[in-house]
Amino acid sequence: MSDIPGFQTKAEIKALLDGHAAAPRKRYGQCFLIDRNLMERVLATADVSSRDWVLEVGCGTGSLTGELLRRAGRVVGVEIDNALQVILAERYGQVDHFALIAEDVLAKKSALAPAVIDAMAVARAAVDGRGMLVANLPYDVATSLLIELLLGDFGIERFVFTVQLEMAERLRADADTDAYGAVSVIAQTLARVEIVTKLPPQAFWPAPKVHSAIVKMERVSRAASPIDDPRGFAKFVRTVFQSRRKGLLGTLKRMGQAGSVDFSGNLEELLTEMDISPQIRPEAVSLETWWRLMRKM
Repeated sequence: MSDIPGFQTKAEIKALLDGHAAAPRKRYGQCFLIDRNLMERVLATADVSSRDWVLEVGCGTGSLTGELLRRAGRVVGVEIDNALQVILAERYGQVDHFALIAEDVLAKKSALAPAVIDAMAVARAAVDGRGMLVANLPYDVATSLLIELLLGDFGIERFVFTVQLEMAERLRADADTDAYGAVSVIAQTLARVEIVTKLPPQAFWPAPKVHSAIVKMERVSRAASPIDDPRGFAKFVRTVFQSRRKGLLGTLKRMGQAGSVDFSGNLEELLTEMDISPQIRPEAVSLETWWRLMRKM
């Protein structure tokens, strides 16, 4: 597959955009990865084989797309920008193991677009390897996309992506730190999260005003998962974190009164039995404690 065009330099990306009267659009947070060594780091971390299928969100001009097509059995690319859709179709439209979804990856904030779901199902059925997300993720969809892919059964086992460093730190944060929140709890419950390396702004064009990171996540198998109901768990954690600086007991009582949780027995006695301080704030509750609480619901 050496005839498939791959990595693009900054000059090549600019030429492609100029040839289509296009430019990077702030609306979509477009920052193209132009450091070849760092793109190779992404690819090496993903370790894609011809038996695997890959979801790439935010294909841009196709620099990473081409490299993935050289390696993977199937690639589902998602691109919302009309001009970039044309470039991708011209460069890879004749590649038979590439499917381009020319729309927003999210139908709404917490739901994948039906066309993306359908394309993933087709790709999943076409090969017998792993499903992966490998992408230079647009910052504005990263959180919702990652959580939805983790909560759903789409066959994606490995996630390797670049994202804003602040977001990477939220995914990997420990309890009782500023970055720790609902996203941290949900991601680390459903996957093993690793920050592979940090990326300077100069690795991208246009250079963002923030640092980025390569993140790797390996999904925890359902058999090994500490919880049985991922979506119910995510809803529970998100609701509690809406009062992240208030005592846990008071928050759970208010949730019980609203009918959003159903703990049997006296809540204060339950927390005492579980050796959980009633005054502990959500931002200080450990992963294991979240799992224990979920089992009592």
